[in-house]
Amino acid sequence: MSAASEPRRFGFLLVPKFAVMAFTSAVEPLRAADLLSGRKLYARRPAASSRSVTPRPRAPSSSA
Repeated sequence: MSAASEPRRFGFLLVPKFAVMAFTSAVEPLRAADLLSGRKLYARRPAASSRSVTPRPRAPSSSA
């Protein structure tokens, strides 16, 4: 894969008591763009700070 076709990478630092709606509002457009384009445009990874909850996907992103 060339650098131009590699997914753009985003990381989200989830701090204690983070707002789930704010996180979802940031991630959903990236997920939708991948779905509508039919290819992986964006790679996302939540990173939790200590003592916070990390959202876990129910299925691998390739099957969503």
